[in-house]
Amino acid sequence: MTAYSKNKVGIVLVSHSAKLAEAVTELAEQMTQEPVPIAIAAGIDDPENPFGTDVIKVQEAIESVYSDAGVLVLMDLGSAVMSTEMALEFLSSTQINNVKISTAPLVEGAISAIIQASLGANIQQVMAEANAALTVKKSQINLDEIPSDKTIANNKNIEQETKCKEVKITVNNQLGIHARPAAKLVSIANQFQSEIQLQNLTKNSQKINAKSINQVITSAVKQGHEIAITATGNDADLALTKIKELIANNFGETEVIVKKTPTTLTTPDANNKLMGTPASPGVALGKIVHYQSIIPEIEDYPVENTEVEWQHLQSILATAKKEIQGIVDSLPNESTTDILQTQLLYLEDPSLLEKVHQLIVAEKHSAAIAWKKAIDAMIKTYKELEDPYLQARAIDLKDVGGRVLQLFAGESRSSLNFSQPGILVAPDLTPSLALQLQPNLVLGICTSAGSVTAHSTLIANTLGIPMVVGIGTQ
Repeated sequence: MTAYSKNKVGIVLVSHSAKLAEAVTELAEQMTQEPVPIAIAAGIDDPENPFGTDVIKVQEAIESVYSDAGVLVLMDLGSAVMSTEMALEFLSSTQINNVKISTAPLVEGAISAIIQASLGANIQQVMAEANAALTVKKSQINLDEIPSDKTIANNKNIEQETKCKEVKITVNNQLGIHARPAAKLVSIANQFQSEIQLQNLTKNSQKINAKSINQVITSAVKQGHEIAITATGNDADLALTKIKELIANNFGETEVIVKKTPTTLTTPDANNKLMGTPASPGVALGKIVHYQSIIPEIEDYPVENTEVEWQHLQSILATAKKEIQGIVDSLPNESTTDILQTQLLYLEDPSLLEKVHQLIVAEKHSAAIAWKKAIDAMIKTYKELEDPYLQARAIDLKDVGGRVLQLFAGESRSSLNFSQPGILVAPDLTPSLALQLQPNLVLGICTSAGSVTAHSTLIANTLGIPMVVGIGTQ
């Protein structure tokens, strides 16, 4: 790593393209004698769709080159500006006062700023040099008519209004936007650079981030609800076209029969029999095999280096993604792979990760505790929804949240060990556990809690294993 003086202004380049930011940095460094602290926050961690910006990356980049000399941030366009503005909210009040945002064009501004910083200029001088870069370029081109700043500003406002597009559409599929349709919508939304929002017009709800799986599911869009999708950015038209096609096609779903959750789940009868709710048809006789998941003990501790703690979380999440993807690749049934594909989106949810980051940076919690607090809060939100079908998605979030906590604790994932055929009895059944079921060993399933609309019941039906949920704890 190149050594540089802490007395020099730090430069942060925020771009949708990592290659572009790296090339600009390389070009600027060729023009300087003294090294300058430069950090790049560009692209996203998606090999198939690498273009985009990440709030957390911007915040980490600023902190990596921060000193009392200050930091100048230069951006390309669109979400790069929004990501930078959001990243500033995570900084301390002292840091915010020393971080400046430049309106200069990325390439010209970065070169001018880096050269000026290498000469030991202060933050005001570096920013002024960067902002003057466009003026220098104009004088070099020497056009007969260069639009005035006022004209440019007016054109920019018109351009922004033009780029902001909206469509209104009615959701017709039987279950509304539940987990799998939400996953499809979020996956498509994340393919575009535009900021995309969803609003449930029928419920007159607030606009939410259409790239957040949790926000989309908990918006509780039901069959017949009218929604508005708003996109702001250069690819807004294409984004809305793709999303509209998805919704108009009922998210690729065919008509299904929905089992209704009864108001009373458990009623012991006079013969001391436990009454539950049928979730998967069939009859099974066998010995009871009890299963109780083990919740790992997670310790909190005062965090001194929040960046290290955040990187620890990123490493754990990457491992969790690999585990889930490995299971997905091994499954032959598309309906079950969709369940775990949704869990991958939970791990990438921007609203969830923003909450975790805030708990680490602002409240100095350990990464594990911050993750647990954020997951528990989101699970509570699911359980408070009116729709029983959406309530049942809480167990999915608990499943992926538990996977991450076990990785933090260094424990192996819970597994079902049947030495002989029997009937599984458990408090509840997560999708991950349900996918381990072997019909030749697990003859039937009984859960004290659970729901007929849970994904574990779908898996039990697919495997042909009889299942009863909600038998209570008697």
